[in-house]
Amino acid sequence: MTIEMHAHSKSGSKCSNISMDSLISKYKELGVDTVCITERDVFPDPEEIQSISQKYQIKIFPGIEWSLEGGHF
Repeated sequence: MTIEMHAHSKSGSKCSNISMDSLISKYKELGVDTVCITERDVFPDPEEIQSISQKYQIKIFPGIEWSLEGGHF
């Protein structure tokens, strides 16, 4: 099993320029089984996650990366 533990999409992170759909499509091509979408300061859209997860038959877990004074957590 291959898991990506920390990925951003442009849906919720200014540091990314790729849509969640394109990101998951690429991970599927690479043989990744599970992806944790970790957006900055916002929780990823559950409906978008469910739709894309079903489309590519890949597990997606939502996460949040909090912005703090000293960096990100």
